Amino acid sequence: MLVLTLIGACSSRDAGVVSNATKNSVAYSARAKCGTLKVYSAQGWGVVDEHSAYLHGDYQLLSSEGRLLRRVENAGPTNGPEPVALPPGGYIVLAHAKGRGRVEAPVTIEPGLVTELRLDKK
Repeated sequence: MLVLTLIGACSSRDAGVVSNATKNSVAYSARAKCGTLKVYSAQGWGVVDEHSAYLHGDYQLLSSEGRLLRRVENAGPTNGPEPVALPPGGYIVLAHAKGRGRVEAPVTIEPGLVTELRLDKK
């Protein structure tokens, strides 16, 4: 599968520094061709390192054609969402949104940019 190979190529932390903007450019090397996705899914209580924490829920990442690419465990650094490096293109996120239940949301990833999907607010 070509898409899975490309996702693996983007898993390097060299893709740039994650920012808090909805779409924001990041400092990255000329060889970085990936973008970053952060999904702020609905939150709930979970356990991290034997401590209770209020975490963003896990989600599924699908291709634009609807094929499952990855299940994302969404407990990132400091209990924020897990940043995911991806090749540019269109994707579909299946996640729980606060007050709306499970939703399907299209996202577009662009090279060198951080895309944030906010589902944690009503």
